[in-house]
Amino acid sequence: MPKIPRVALQPSASRDQTGQNARTPEPCGNEIDSPFYRVSEPGFRMLIPRWEGYEPETAEQADATITLPDGTCRYATFMTLGAIGRATDRWKGTGENLGGRYFRCSDLIIMRGPGFASMVDAVRDMIPTGEIDRACTLLPPDDEDQHAD
Repeated sequence: MPKIPRVALQPSASRDQTGQNARTPEPCGNEIDSPFYRVSEPGFRMLIPRWEGYEPETAEQADATITLPDGTCRYATFMTLGAIGRATDRWKGTGENLGGRYFRCSDLIIMRGPGFASMVDAVRDMIPTGEIDRACTLLPPDDEDQHAD
């Protein structure tokens, strides 16, 4: 996999003894049973699903779980203006969102350029200002009482 400047990507997929994808607990109570990209920075970690056809250098949209050093986790959706435009153009034909006349997405971070490096730069900028707290939803901690047996 090609390297991205200033972003250390590590594919994440574990296998059990039979060679099948194992369910690996992740920060914030997530469990993984398919591959993800992991981005590690001194002030945060990001977990980004590996979507078919999306490469780290050119991805114009991605969802990410951001884990801060204190263990809190936040959720973000990253998109370029081009990706938003393509979605609204597609909706003209489907009728969604008044035929593509508007776009709405919670936790949206709009990027000028594509790639995970742009996403990491945005997060890196938002953390010291506290903007991450306003822009990205706080994910609840994994609580065993929330799970029904």
